[in-house]
Amino acid sequence: EGGMITLNDKKYLHKIRSLRDHGMFYGYDIQNNKPSFMKDHNNAGYNFRMTDIQASLGISQMNRADKILIERQDIAYKYDEAFNSSEEIGNPVVKEENFVHGYQSYACIFKPKDVKNALLTGNYDSLINISENRNKFMDELANAGIGTRPPTHAIHTLSYYRDKYKTRPHDYPSAWAANICGFSIPIFPGLTEEDQNYVIETILKYLN
Repeated sequence: EGGMITLNDKKYLHKIRSLRDHGMFYGYDIQNNKPSFMKDHNNAGYNFRMTDIQASLGISQMNRADKILIERQDIAYKYDEAFNSSEEIGNPVVKEENFVHGYQSYACIFKPKDVKNALLTGNYDSLINISENRNKFMDELANAGIGTRPPTHAIHTLSYYRDKYKTRPHDYPSAWAANICGFSIPIFPGLTEEDQNYVIETILKYLN
């Protein structure tokens, strides 16, 4: 809860305002000051209105948005240059020229060629093995003072969805592989050049 949606098409404006406010009708302004009047609710909505404090923080963050984005991109480009030649790491990729990566995280795949081959052949035992080696790799980085984490959940493996829909991990193998073979490394505004170099050197030392 809390957050911001920006639009370049007003046709969505009334619907979004409605959904954040219990589904209340926002089609047009109704001038009715009678004590008995209440607006209709024409959507099944939610209570997703920010507090004033959250809104103030959001506005102040927007003033820093370009700086934050550039800092994240600069770190990401440095990681790209360091890891592009390694076959042990699959870097995040921006395939479309019209898109800009925000690098909320720097999510990678451990041993990407092996992961791809395991998916193509349906060799899920191999995926498990890659995952175990990824875990050892992440443990070593943790021992060196570098925080990592899996980049995402494979939703269908979480207990609620697994139990409700009777899903198995390999029902959606690419999502599962991203979950168990992926990892994210530190990237945030304020990460010093010294720390960036340490992350790079520690990772390359382990993989080589």
